[in-house]
Amino acid sequence: RQLQLAYPSAGPTELETIVREQIEKRVVAHFETNELRHIAALGHQKEHYFDVLERKASESPRVVAYRIDGITDEYLLNKIKINAKERLLRGVVIWLAAKAALVVLVGGERAQRRIEAIIRNATWPAGARVDRVWCSNITDTANESLYFQKARAGGAKESGKGGVERVRLVKPRTARDALELLSNQGLQHIWLAAVTAPVIGDLAVGRDENDIAVA
Repeated sequence: RQLQLAYPSAGPTELETIVREQIEKRVVAHFETNELRHIAALGHQKEHYFDVLERKASESPRVVAYRIDGITDEYLLNKIKINAKERLLRGVVIWLAAKAALVVLVGGERAQRRIEAIIRNATWPAGARVDRVWCSNITDTANESLYFQKARAGGAKESGKGGVERVRLVKPRTARDALELLSNQGLQHIWLAAVTAPVIGDLAVGRDENDIAVA
């Protein structure tokens, strides 16, 4: 009735076309509104996701290091690196002489526990062995807090020598090169504390009571 009053000269077919067009416009408007709401919700979800990641990466901060003997393939080392970066941890994965590796991670305990679970559950090559060789909490009075603060400020490239960068995989030619790399990020004390007999190639990293051997 209202359409007939609005379009007095329109016939039944024209009125049907007008009704169909109005319905289509309402449907399109409805979907556009829902899409905008969905996009906004996704934005909030993304923000929340990264907020959670950042919180886990900074709560109860600590430094942890693992020695990996008998690692001849970098696939698992890359897996550790990628997962550590996704959880906003900092540090380095050193693969030396394609025989042994030292993984050093700086960040929140909850994020690090996830990486340790990956290490524990990984299918390592026959004869491989993984040990935790360093674990220290970061406090306001600890020396570690110095490089951790630099790490949170943006890493070595932005904060100068001593900052810890986002986790990356490196392949130094010698143990001396590895020590220099760690020294540039303020992590040399971990290397010095970990390097004890027995020697594996030219990488010498000792074990401690926190053994998490997977062999």
